[in-house]
Amino acid sequence: MKKVQWGIPSAIFSLVFTILLALAVAQFTSEVLKLPVAETLLWSLAAQTLGLLLVPFYISYKKGNGPKHDFGLQLRKSDIKIGIGYGFLILVVALLIASVQMSLTGEFTSAAANASAVFYENWKLLLIFIFMVAIVGPFVEEVAFRGMWFSALERKFNNQAIAIGGSALVFSVIHLEVERIFLIFITGLILGYLRAKTKSLGAPIIAHMVNNTPGALGFLILTTSPLPI
Repeated sequence: MKKVQWGIPSAIFSLVFTILLALAVAQFTSEVLKLPVAETLLWSLAAQTLGLLLVPFYISYKKGNGPKHDFGLQLRKSDIKIGIGYGFLILVVALLIASVQMSLTGEFTSAAANASAVFYENWKLLLIFIFMVAIVGPFVEEVAFRGMWFSALERKFNNQAIAIGGSALVFSVIHLEVERIFLIFITGLILGYLRAKTKSLGAPIIAHMVNNTPGALGFLILTTSPLPI
């Protein structure tokens, strides 16, 4: 097994590349191809997915020992059970935080909920968006933040607390949701703790999916276009 030769600079490069790629794709699809807003958004999300997934994978294989070793990318039976349990825990914690925050500052919503509005007239695109929010997004984000960022910080500082807190901080800031930044940060802390506890990405991925799925399915309630039966 070779020495891992990637770290925080590689993690930063992955995020910067992803942001620039998503912006370029959004610009090209909207200005050049003249696609509708809903399709432009989906293409931009697809670009984000590719950036956050393929760049860490490439770097891990090129300068490390692959995602399984470098990121803990595996799924064991025990990961499923504990992941489901922590997923519901995150839902409860998020509900409590949101309730307290709304009582103090008023109602707020998520960026995903706001973005979903552009799909309400097209159920086919809405279903793709829901799948990306509930399944694809959690997998990709865990690879990027509890995989690459967590591992880079842990190797750099030899401290799991810093790895948990640092990856949660980057995770919350990159969402660009000021109103929900504390809620997202706490979610990141729980997922980071789960990554440290299980030494695997399997459980955080499952927990993240459990957390995202109810909200994603809730988008169906708001659609005005008839859904297939």
